[in-house]
Amino acid sequence: MVQRCFNNEGAFEKARNYALEEVLNRDTRCAKYLAVYCDVMLKKGLKGKTDQETAQFVQRVVALFLHLRDKDIFLEVYKERLSKRLLNKQSAGKDAEDMMIAKLKVEVGQQSVAKLMSMFKDMEVSDQLQDGFNKMSHEGKVSGVDVELKILTSNCWPFKPETATLKCPREIDDCIGAVKMFYESKFSGRKLTYMYSMGSVEVAASCFKKKHILQVSLYQACLLCLFNNGDEFTVQQFMDATGIEETETKRQLLSLTAPGQKALDKDASGKDLSTLTKFSINGEFVSPKFKVLVQLIKKEETQKDTAPAEAPDERKHVIEAILVRIMKARKKLDHNSLLEELYKQCTLFKPQPTQVKARIEHLIDREYLKRDDASRNVYIYLP
Repeated sequence: MVQRCFNNEGAFEKARNYALEEVLNRDTRCAKYLAVYCDVMLKKGLKGKTDQETAQFVQRVVALFLHLRDKDIFLEVYKERLSKRLLNKQSAGKDAEDMMIAKLKVEVGQQSVAKLMSMFKDMEVSDQLQDGFNKMSHEGKVSGVDVELKILTSNCWPFKPETATLKCPREIDDCIGAVKMFYESKFSGRKLTYMYSMGSVEVAASCFKKKHILQVSLYQACLLCLFNNGDEFTVQQFMDATGIEETETKRQLLSLTAPGQKALDKDASGKDLSTLTKFSINGEFVSPKFKVLVQLIKKEETQKDTAPAEAPDERKHVIEAILVRIMKARKKLDHNSLLEELYKQCTLFKPQPTQVKARIEHLIDREYLKRDDASRNVYIYLP
């Protein structure tokens, strides 16, 4: 409209940008939902699109991104969604992903997208390790199970280390042992931590009217393998045998009783299960598809899912790093001048004055800075 009706008049362009930013930055939800929109498009929306159409989409998204004050929240949500696209092989294409990251890199710098780029590097390294694993004597097939490796750098991916220990069937334990032995032969001084909740398994099932391959989570595979040694189990027995906590055990089992993927029967109606609820194989199960993808029931939506995204903890470290960098260069600055420099250099978000004050006090406590004896409003850098 500014271009067609007002010949790109600067005053109209400025007013439009101001109005747009006021709407986009009322809270952090716009940053969060823009990243979610990108995820939807990069999974399905861009399939079959030309390079020109993909470039136009990237350009439009980044144009909106530049108007956000909470760019770090967009990048945080984008990273979380990207991790799932890569691990679940749901990306529409690497070219579109590369184009998006390259554009973000131009706008916010190498450091801001370094972890996103490292995630792609991890996937390439995993492919190379997979080739090496397949060349071993077992040819990538351990105890009759084809193993697919995904080795991730812990500080680049948005996953918290899992503390719970999963009790796996012998076949899966053999796979874990083989992967560990292979990895330790390649690298020394590195430790593998298994993300059981992110694993997926294809289970061959011959207990139905016709043979099916069930694509399930690793937790579900452990639960289903118990039926090789019994016909019926309670929720408590599943928990004791696998080590999965109660809420997650119930969610995994309920998913296996959902319409269209009802591989199990239960002796209770509805979704309210007790630890005494019994499950057994549904021998009548049949699907038109040979390979059945078992979709997990989503966890109950909490208020947090629809509320504005919280500011990342990394913000305080970013503020401190910029403050130290400024003071190291300037040696001595008053409070207002320091704030002005900080706002110029902090491009991913707008620091709040109270937050800045807290970080300055923290740096003073750690003896990076001190107050001037003549004026408490002036800071001096301590080398």
